[in-house]
Amino acid sequence: MAIEHAFNAIERAENAFRNANQYNEELDTIEEHKGQLDSIRQQLNETRMKKRGVIDSGNKLS
Repeated sequence: MAIEHAFNAIERAENAFRNANQYNEELDTIEEHKGQLDSIRQQLNETRMKKRGVIDSGNKLS
């Protein structure tokens, strides 16, 4: 019985490890996508401002 409990504990630990790895991979993907969205948002803001004639050719939005 004690051996079975030990195997179950090991299995739970392995599952926790796999879940943690998957979570970290998902966080990396989310951060990458957020960076892409921030870039797109900046480009859209610049385009909108250019369309309105607010931005000179040398100025950048922050």
